[in-house]
Formats: sequence, C-alpha cells, structure tokens
Amino acid sequence: MKKIFCLIVILGISLTLFGQKKDKLPIPIGEELAKINADLDSILKEAYHLYLSEKINWIASDNYMERGIYPPAKGSFVMFEDSIAKVLFVTVNDSCVYEERYHLASQTTDYLTERRALSETEKQFCDRQVRLMGKLTESGMQVYAYPEDQASFNIDVIRINDSITRIYLILGALANNLIPFGNDFSFDFDNNDSLIASREYHHSYIPISWENSQTIEHVTHSHTKDNPYITPTDICTFVLYGYELYGIQNLSVYSSALHQYFLFNPKDWNITMITTDELLKQNDSSKKNHKKNHKKK
Repeated sequence: MKKIFCLIVILGISLTLFGQKKDKLPIPIGEELAKINADLDSILKEAYHLYLSEKINWIASDNYMERGIYPPAKGSFVMFEDSIAKVLFVTVNDSCVYEERYHLASQTTDYLTERRALSETEKQFCDRQVRLMGKLTESGMQVYAYPEDQASFNIDVIRINDSITRIYLILGALANNLIPFGNDFSFDFDNNDSLIASREYHHSYIPISWENSQTIEHVTHSHTKDNPYITPTDICTFVLYGYELYGIQNLSVYSSALHQYFLFNPKDWNITMITTDELLKQNDSSKKNHKKNHKKK
C-alpha cells in the first residue's frame, strides 16, 4: 500500500505559526477584499493564457519532432487569433514548415505540413518576438542556479492588453516527479518595444520532488512580502507538472504579506483565500479520512 503524503514545503515560516490560537491576524474585508478578488481574477485569466501557450507549444513540438518535418525550424511561435491558437515552426529563411492549430471552443487540433511563406502579419509577429527576446538582458535580471539536467527555461509571449506585451521566463521539468517552481520572471514591453517593467516572482529555485513510492495530494510554498499573491507562473507550472502529469489535486501558496493562504483548485480553475487554521483543518480532516480508509481496507 502506498502511503499518501500531503507535501508541505513552506519556506521561512516557523512551525509555531500553526499552533497559534491568540492574536489571530485579520481577514481582509470590504474594499481590500474586493481589490484582492479583482486581482485574483486577473491572475487566473493570465495563468490560463500562459498555460495554453505552454501546453499547445509542448504538444505541437512533440508532434513536429514525431513527424520528422524537414527542413528543420529555427524556432516556434505561438499566436492567438480570435478562437484559434496556432503554433508556427519557422526556418531561418522565414518559411513556415509546420503549423498546428488549437481551436479553443471545440478543444480540437489540426495541422498543416505544407511549406509556405509567412503572411505579413505572421512575419511581423515573429520578428517582434525575436526583437523583444533579444532585449531581455536590458533588465539586468539574474537567474538562480538550478540543475540543468532536471529543468530548462521556456519563453512565453503573452499579449496582456492593447499596450503591453509580457514575456514570461519559466522553468520546464526534464525529470520525473518534479514540479520546478521558482526561477520565474516576466518582462513588460510597450508598443515601441521599450522595456517598461520586470518582475522576479520567487527569489530562488524551489522545486518540489518526490519518490516513485509516494503519492502526493497537495503541494505548497510561501512568498515573500514583495510578492503577496499566488502567481500565474505558480498556477501554470503546477497544472502542467503537478495536476496533469501526476494528479496532484491542490496547490496552496502562503502570503507572508497578507498572512493568508491562496488555495488553487485546477478542476474549477479558481482561487480561494483561506486562513492558516482553515488549511490545518483541511489537512487534519484529510489525515483522518485516510486513517479510516486504511482501516477499512
């Protein structure tokens, strides 16, 4: 019988916090709560966009390799057009040699293998992505050390609104039983390709890993005060490498700025803000249910 673990990796939080009964920290209400909920809605939308970009590029890249397309592409670009997300594989001569399209409404895919010239819109889109990625060094952002045999960087370009394009730099897992949290950044560019903002979501590489004999139900980590919310990168990384690959059901992130947990449920794609006591009750209940089930068996 495999043991069921609730894997709690909380960085920088004293264990005595879990036993506190006095001086409970206030729960946000009124305008503060309304702002938090509005921010969480935006995070969920952005996380889904980021997840789609990662997912369809992942699937399309696997299909591209399996089909042995020639000549080889120099790179791939994800474009969102109305209800279609498409991945273009482009050669050094700016020819598209493979195109895979994901229909958002029907959640179906189709692909084209005929070599063709890029449309003017596609060429401008691809050229701009190359320009923007070349400007990432302007931010002066320093990445943290990580085992390069276990993870590698992925780049996603997301159109936030009519005036801001955001480039995400996040880690993808190369090893099994690994969720590569941390070492994630974003860079905002205006329509003149000027870098106007950059963010460091975590201040280290904080992977979660486990043995084959373990079954994980819940993972968590904490954020420093300069990053008060669960992030789109948290959600995207968890869904890809925790929920979809291994069936891990929940992700929680502790906010040291708000003194609350943000619990993400991938089934409903929602975020619930809960107190430390509430999270402990859920964990205690889970442990009790596991003991009951174990006795029945």
